[in-house]
Amino acid sequence: MELFELEQTGVRVKWSTVDQWARPGTVLSDAERVRADRFHFEQDRRRWVAARSALRHMLGDYTGDDPAALVFDVSEFGKPSIHGRSDVHFSLTHSHELIGLAMSRTGPVGLDCERIEPKIDVVSLSDEICSTAECDLIRSQGSHAAVFFQVWTRKEAVLKASGLGLSYAPKDLTVLPLDDGVPVCIEIRGHGTWRVCSIEAPAGYAAACCLGSQASRCWHGEDSSRLR
Repeated sequence: MELFELEQTGVRVKWSTVDQWARPGTVLSDAERVRADRFHFEQDRRRWVAARSALRHMLGDYTGDDPAALVFDVSEFGKPSIHGRSDVHFSLTHSHELIGLAMSRTGPVGLDCERIEPKIDVVSLSDEICSTAECDLIRSQGSHAAVFFQVWTRKEAVLKASGLGLSYAPKDLTVLPLDDGVPVCIEIRGHGTWRVCSIEAPAGYAAACCLGSQASRCWHGEDSSRLR
């Protein structure tokens, strides 16, 4: 398991793998077990169970609470929170065999990771979910998959941190420029100001983290040595 902190933000990010949670034990709730049994493919079930187990154990370590006793609330657009713990913010992400969790006590946080798929048709996908400026950038880079996933993880991180989810059209969100180590400030009318940046991730993956304006007030390139 790999842990690092975003400099001067109080945000912790932990990376782990599905195999590390192959034996989930008894921490899952009855409702989570029922949902797990509904998966048609065993691989999907295995990954989902591992992600939920990781979430409970890592949040338990962070808060000092019993992992099995944690109760989760879900907002209108799907943003989860710990019932009765308004002081703790988190964001879970998983892609293929990678699991990531961002945790904060300073404000909302959004984390996203995606495995970079070199053979994916990034032109068609970018036309569906990227702004005009982002599409132009992706095409100027030879439709490189790594650039597309850098853009996409940033969008997902913003939508997760803000709690808007896919109720907000990704095309209406521009997360440029992609300067290394420099967070982008984004204002969503009626939903606050956010800062998002690409962060370190295991080889073969792209990842991004987004923070609210309060938590990210000291988050900038020169003070963010762990930003990618």
